[in-house]
Amino acid sequence: MSVRYQTQADAARRLTWFLLLLLGIALMVALYYVKTRAQSARQDANQLARQIAVQEAAITVLHAEIAHLESPERLGRLSSDHLGLAPTTTDQMLRIEDIAIRFPLREVPLEAAANEEVSHD
Repeated sequence: MSVRYQTQADAARRLTWFLLLLLGIALMVALYYVKTRAQSARQDANQLARQIAVQEAAITVLHAEIAHLESPERLGRLSSDHLGLAPTTTDQMLRIEDIAIRFPLREVPLEAAANEEVSHD
């Protein structure tokens, strides 16, 4: 073996070890980057889960409030207190046949109906 061959082999071995060292460092940096990104993503997911839980609790409270505000007893009491309304009775109801007797149609002259149609357009 010649000295020159030994020197080239040593140089190739050193270059290989140097490239492997650089590759190892690059992989460590990439692993650190991925790990920190995964941790921040996990923290964001946990924070979003907490926010969702808070919003769902608020929605539950709002559903309970709506149920209270729409309760028939409460609405009946408010309508009688503030508007003077009461439940309808059977004597207040009309049959379809009685409507024409109670509220007869009035006749509108043709000229007035034509003027009314023109004024609406």
